[in-house]
Amino acid sequence: MNFIDFVQFVKTQCMYETIYEDSNDNLILVTRMLDAYAMANKMVEAEREACAKVCEDSVEYAGDTLAQVIRARGQA
Repeated sequence: MNFIDFVQFVKTQCMYETIYEDSNDNLILVTRMLDAYAMANKMVEAEREACAKVCEDSVEYAGDTLAQVIRARGQA
């Protein structure tokens, strides 16, 4: 999940008070700690499912190649 995906995920899938830009154009997220905890769990679950999908769709890949594909998801 890259940063753009993360921002979209937070806006559409998570509970939060507000998101705004400060005077330096930094995105600021205001949320309760419990909502942040739920958000982190949702993100892990979504990434795990995406990795599982890569595995399902890549039966022809050898183990090392499959590992590279999964690791590359965080590099994009």
